[in-house]
Amino acid sequence: MADATSELTSMLRALEAFQVARLRRDFADLMVERQYQALGEFFFSELYAPRDFSERNTSARQLHAMLRAVPGVRVSSLDRALRLMELTGALDDRLAHLLLAGGIGPGFDEPAYERAYRAADAYAAREEQLRLIIATVQDVFELSRLPLIVWHMRQVQPLAQSLGFGALARFLLHSLEAVQPVRDLNRFTNTLWEREKRRLDRIYTSAAGASQLAAPPPQPQS
Repeated sequence: MADATSELTSMLRALEAFQVARLRRDFADLMVERQYQALGEFFFSELYAPRDFSERNTSARQLHAMLRAVPGVRVSSLDRALRLMELTGALDDRLAHLLLAGGIGPGFDEPAYERAYRAADAYAAREEQLRLIIATVQDVFELSRLPLIVWHMRQVQPLAQSLGFGALARFLLHSLEAVQPVRDLNRFTNTLWEREKRRLDRIYTSAAGASQLAAPPPQPQS
């Protein structure tokens, strides 16, 4: 059991390193712009990285308790962020298990990664993940424009930790810090949507998905 756990952990870390390298390659043109550098680093290290959020209790009561402590934060935004983290963890766990079941170790290459990605048969979930990433970035961008919001989020960290939301609070704080230098968010999110959706459709060769490629990214719902 310990060996299996160790193998899974090693594979998840390998997935994280692979995905970060892939994103740096595919979005290198955006990363040279100063306004996107911090957001890009956050995107690479937080949004697509496998994480353990087992500490978190997601009851509505605790969500509202945290919400009251941070002026301007909406429950819907927290729900989206929570869903994104949970979905990302589940998708990467599935991918890691498929790679291991296929006898593929942490030194996998891109073709092996894409074969496992397709074998996971999770097109709809991957599209939801992408939509949630864009909606979460948009939520945070709006929130970052509120006065003293970063200060408020720093102050709420101990409370969030005591309520079981330490991981979520740190995620939101880091995202707020990352998005503050951004002036043109639409170009970042539109580029993200177009490239990642095209990649998803290519891997799955989905005619239905490809037909929606030109659709704009969704706006978050309050």
